[in-house]
Amino acid sequence: MPLYDKIKVSVYLRKEDNRLDLIASIKLKITLLLPSFVITSYTSLSVATVELENAYPTIPTSLVDSIVTLPSITILIAIFLSMYISRFLSVKSLMLIGLALVGIGGIAPLFIENFWFLYSCRLVLGFGIGLFKPFAVSEISNFYQGKELSKMMGYQSATQKLGIITFLLLSGLLVSYQWSYVFIPYLVAFPILLFIAYNFQTAPTPQKSSSSALSKTGFSSIILLTLVTIFLVAVVLGNFYSKIAPLLSEKGYHDFANTLGIGLALLNFFALVGSLHFGRLYIKLKLWLPIGSVLIMALAFFLVAILDQLILIVLLMPIIGYAAGIVSPWTYTFILESVPKANGTFFISLALISLNLGSFVAPFIFTTFIPLSITMLFFACSALLLVIACYLYFFVKSLSAHI
Repeated sequence: MPLYDKIKVSVYLRKEDNRLDLIASIKLKITLLLPSFVITSYTSLSVATVELENAYPTIPTSLVDSIVTLPSITILIAIFLSMYISRFLSVKSLMLIGLALVGIGGIAPLFIENFWFLYSCRLVLGFGIGLFKPFAVSEISNFYQGKELSKMMGYQSATQKLGIITFLLLSGLLVSYQWSYVFIPYLVAFPILLFIAYNFQTAPTPQKSSSSALSKTGFSSIILLTLVTIFLVAVVLGNFYSKIAPLLSEKGYHDFANTLGIGLALLNFFALVGSLHFGRLYIKLKLWLPIGSVLIMALAFFLVAILDQLILIVLLMPIIGYAAGIVSPWTYTFILESVPKANGTFFISLALISLNLGSFVAPFIFTTFIPLSITMLFFACSALLLVIACYLYFFVKSLSAHI
């Protein structure tokens, strides 16, 4: 074969190899990211809280409202158990079982309209999410390092927010026909399950954490501060999701489910944008970034409480979303930069536990211990965010030493 033809064949084979590598790379990324699509789907029920209260008038309002964030408690339990179960089952098996539970627990209430059945299904849904939630983050770190890892963490956050945007938009549209139709979007869990069943790859076994490393990093005041921050922010956002519909009803609005669904979708879309902007903003602002984000949220909550125009309240939701979209990636980035790599998954799990515990107690923490009207509750959330910003400010120099 002439030299020229050999070169042409060599170039062709190289291009073909690159094409196959690109396809494999894209397939791997999709496989790792797809579980994140349903991680926060349970909050989409917030668009139907008023309809739920009307459907179950004999059930205490606080208990009905807790349906929105109820999965957080079984997510919390499953996160604990998944670390133990993963010794006996592969990560792939945990993901498949978890997604099956999400699909079953999510869609079943569509067929049986009984409150306690719905309550049980929400617990099943949360347990399914919790089984694979830690691995939706940790598995990415097993395949990618450095800048590519940072990109994938951004994609993971974006996929998570894209999922809740989709769920909210569909739920907001479907609830106007029949409130129980809000459960239909959970059918998406089954095609995701099938895709992962055929395409999931086993990652190299990560290095296990040593007790000496854990004792060296320990629960330092810096890490504890970070966990408290994500817990309190989750409490505030959980109250927003569970109380925004009753707040609008208290302000005299009716038939706002579709508008609220659009507003919450905008909130999550701008949370996605905030997460994608996080990398560049973090390089420039470092620890001033979460302080600024929390202050913006505090102002937005204050304005939501005092404003009576629905359109203005809806326009504030993207602002809340953008600021909130920065807090989670900041938490995970800061933790991973502050602890030895071998202990990263352990502390990320603690952050996830703090996040879900905060979401679960959100409907109760103010109404149970400090009974407030819904409007006053939003003022209280604004004040709590100001407190968070203040203690972050006073610890900023101490935190800077660990970045």
